[in-house]
Amino acid sequence: MQEALAKSFSMEKQYQNKVDYYIEGERVIFTALAHIKRGSCCGSGCRHCPYEPRHTKGKVVLSEKILKFNPKNFNNGSE
Repeated sequence: MQEALAKSFSMEKQYQNKVDYYIEGERVIFTALAHIKRGSCCGSGCRHCPYEPRHTKGKVVLSEKILKFNPKNFNNGSE
């Protein structure tokens, strides 16, 4: 089931598994990057909503936390 779900999202919307979303049980969890690619808040109460105020449909202002993100400070498990 998870493989079919992942395949449908990657083909339909050009989202990449483990970059734009991940599978948790039977749910697809979109990352902040996927939301930014979408362009505005969907208002669905998403876990990784990058917009301010959070969970407000149509908002396009990114949160300060996202704007201050520095990938150099991110440990991706390679160290």
